[in-house]
Amino acid sequence: MDTFRDKLDVLLSDAASRFKGFNYSKDMLNEEVEQYKRFADRLGPFVADTVHVVNDSISQKKKILVEGGQATMLDIDFGTYPFVTSSSPSAGGICTGLGIAPRVLGDLIRVVKAYTTRVGSGPFPTELLCEAGEDLRKAGHEFGTTTGRPRRCGWLDIVALKFCCQINGFSSLNLTKLDVLSSLQEIKLGISYKIDGIPCRPFCAGASTG
Repeated sequence: MDTFRDKLDVLLSDAASRFKGFNYSKDMLNEEVEQYKRFADRLGPFVADTVHVVNDSISQKKKILVEGGQATMLDIDFGTYPFVTSSSPSAGGICTGLGIAPRVLGDLIRVVKAYTTRVGSGPFPTELLCEAGEDLRKAGHEFGTTTGRPRRCGWLDIVALKFCCQINGFSSLNLTKLDVLSSLQEIKLGISYKIDGIPCRPFCAGASTG
């Protein structure tokens, strides 16, 4: 806290210079500093080196559940670059993100929807750019939790799914949202890719569904 006041003053002063209606004063600064002091007092006892916390729990044979967000196809190393995130949401991220040694990893469960969705740009071979895609979006409530942005929807991409299983070495798959497909008369799967009409068996970003 010995440098917090000065750093916060710089940030708030900058915000006041750029945003109209943001009336910054020293009283505001004092209030914010006092509030964050209270936060620090409350959170202080819980601050720890998480590598030691997690590995101590492992040595005590405690059960640890690790949940990863986003998924393999957005992995910075193995995803559909450049349409990726900045981290490793694949199983390898458990080791790099938490400091858990690979040899102590247990079961790896892949949670996968019965259809495919994607947020933002990037290759999507099985995307449904028609009424069926809109029906999937509505039935599955496929909108961003925070932004409300509609997700792109399409059939389940088995090629990408196999690639994800290969990269992560999953123990099992947890198939979700099967009920979303209940009203459909026909359900399709993407089972292979083609490039210029030539089948491409391994996963290949940007190919067309065959």
